[in-house]
Amino acid sequence: MVQQLSLYGTLPDDSYDLFISTMTMMSGSPPVLFANLANIWKPNPDYELEKMNSKNQLVEPNRMKLSKEIPLESFIHQKTESNDIKNYKFDYKTLRDLQEAEQLQIDLASLQNSKRFIDNKDTKQVINIDDKKDNDNADIVMTDAIDSEIIDIEKNDEEENNDPAAPTLNIQDDNADVLMTDLNPIVKIEETNNTSELDEKKNTSLSMKYPKNKSSCSWSLSVSDIPVAGNSRKVSMQSIDESVILGTSGNNSHLPIFLRELGYVPDYSFVTIGVHFFMKYELIIDVHKIWNLKEDNSTSQTTKGMYLIKAFVNVTRSTDIDRINHAEKALLALQRELQGYVELFVPDRKSMDSRVHDNTDRTQSATT
Repeated sequence: MVQQLSLYGTLPDDSYDLFISTMTMMSGSPPVLFANLANIWKPNPDYELEKMNSKNQLVEPNRMKLSKEIPLESFIHQKTESNDIKNYKFDYKTLRDLQEAEQLQIDLASLQNSKRFIDNKDTKQVINIDDKKDNDNADIVMTDAIDSEIIDIEKNDEEENNDPAAPTLNIQDDNADVLMTDLNPIVKIEETNNTSELDEKKNTSLSMKYPKNKSSCSWSLSVSDIPVAGNSRKVSMQSIDESVILGTSGNNSHLPIFLRELGYVPDYSFVTIGVHFFMKYELIIDVHKIWNLKEDNSTSQTTKGMYLIKAFVNVTRSTDIDRINHAEKALLALQRELQGYVELFVPDRKSMDSRVHDNTDRTQSATT
């Protein structure tokens, strides 16, 4: 969990190039382009949730944010006809090219398996099992109708007993990040007898093939608290807890199924495209635009005519008062330096509240 101190602002579209050049000189480094896909999940309103914790304190259900990076190559077809796609360079100009775009020409459905991710309907698998009880050879093949790269993981096993149904595996996996995916694995198991060691023990060769999503990015799960109250506060301070999903286990393991079993349902989704500036004192400045993702995978821009600016510093420990004060001073110094050009302000804390009040469908601000 981190304490995030932040200030927000807006920037007109026609001031984008000037702001980029100004911040490049201030930071001493060029901006870094990024694109994220976020899915917001809320507690299922059909469930009656206990609103008292173990200390008899009143609590309210909170939304969860599931996000991942979008490969920049996904935007290669979002160019005008005058651009040479082969020689196109992804930089801050990419965001400027998209500032008037209403529909993003990228396959968001394949990036997140959106239909199966949001609706959880398209999760059928074709399973072919050739189980020969009288033979030691068995092939189990699970396939999924998704075009993806295949990573082979070789695993060897030496069986301690004569029970072939419960082998003990010695797994050496150099591609553990592949296990964290919202796709079900393509698994092929082959068991063979070693005739030279029939009197001793049987060696089992296990070959597992997992689909690697072309985005090759893991999902991260985050939960945020409402910012700290106080009219005298000069910056917004909010607690954020974020974890990277390394894997799920069980039959038909799937991240949306896992969230639904926790009592959550999809709320809304959006795409964020922007640039990072990395300043001194661990200060980060984001300039970005937001597109809402609809159920049919079409998009609509919610930031037409302007860019959103977020300046923030993450403090790893809430008890580190010196670090918090230092981060606040860095944000206020940036606010004074940009005064008259870009106004940075403390946002309304209610707009950054991710809690669900009385099971109503009040949407959290996408800027958080």
